Amino acid sequence: MNTSTWLGVGYNFVVHDKVATESAGEIQDRSQEHTTWSDKAIVMQRLQLLKAIADVQAGEDAPHTTRDPEANRYPFLGAVDALIPASEDWHTSWSRYYAAGRETVPSA
Repeated sequence: MNTSTWLGVGYNFVVHDKVATESAGEIQDRSQEHTTWSDKAIVMQRLQLLKAIADVQAGEDAPHTTRDPEANRYPFLGAVDALIPASEDWHTSWSRYYAAGRETVPSA
């Protein structure tokens, strides 16, 4: 993949992620689908989603619902899309840019 990409949308991972999450198209009929062992994560995610839907329909909270504002704080949760020099520890780099309040890390 050093010289070409499979999807034809460039090398930016964020764009590839966007393609996967925002252009899924219409809901598919999966009743005739034949999953295999490599689809285990997909099957588990679908089962979790169906359980969450059933819970909400039964009047229960969806998984990971937090109603207490103080319990709903995640000060160290974040994402960084960056090229970090091999000589730099990513743990240090990430925390440094996060602490500075930057949304993105400048490319190396």
